Amino acid sequence: MENEKADVIEKQPEFVELEISNYKTISEACEMAIKKKKMIGVTGYPGAGKTTSLTKIAFRYNALWQAHSSDNEKIRRSRYSDSDHQPKEKYVSKKYPPTVVYVCAKPSMQPKDLFRDIFTALGSTHYDYNLNNIISLCVDSFMGRIAGSEGGLLIIDECGKLSQKQLELIHEFRDLSANGFGIILSGPESFHRDFLDMIKKGRKGMSELYSRINNWEEMLRPSKAEIAAIVEQNGIEDVAFINRCIGECQDFRKLYNRVMDYKDSML
Repeated sequence: MENEKADVIEKQPEFVELEISNYKTISEACEMAIKKKKMIGVTGYPGAGKTTSLTKIAFRYNALWQAHSSDNEKIRRSRYSDSDHQPKEKYVSKKYPPTVVYVCAKPSMQPKDLFRDIFTALGSTHYDYNLNNIISLCVDSFMGRIAGSEGGLLIIDECGKLSQKQLELIHEFRDLSANGFGIILSGPESFHRDFLDMIKKGRKGMSELYSRINNWEEMLRPSKAEIAAIVEQNGIEDVAFINRCIGECQDFRKLYNRVMDYKDSML
């Protein structure tokens, strides 16, 4: 029985990923935000790959940061003698890779909850329940974390779920950080439209925050070539199926589901 279960697990199909154009666009936006300390808006339809791309990028940078931290500690330890703990030579820590923090907005969030999540993601344990204090503490923690590094980036995903009050607080957060690190604001297409609508209606603080967003990146629909390449990368050579995907899949999530259903049917 256990062998049968193991066989079932082994036969579970896997999706073979291919770097899509939207991933490249988001990756370049993140790099620009880090290097130039910009605030950039990223918007797109559901299934464009925004969250998948952003979480991958955050994971990649954090893995680099952890590896660098470990290497620095090994170098530091190797430069001290075992007998008197005196340095054998001057120890110079290498500059750390950028610190990237990813948080995701939720409809149930109170204004302070977003900054609590940022604070927690930075590895901080102290939490002040005063809203003004927690924003200042977030900025101080972030600036302290990126000191001696190649910069920093805060990614706020699902921004379409943020209230006007939370957006006002992001404005305050941005001003307190004095453009010390980059920020990515990611959300659906409606996030940008609603933002412009709030400005048109004269909502408090919205035009000021909008003016601080340096540029907007819009996600593209999957091209015919991308769809065909992704399907073929997953070992599917069925021309009729590829053509159906090209005709029916207007987003990457739907394409993923179609590919996985096809692979399931082949088991």
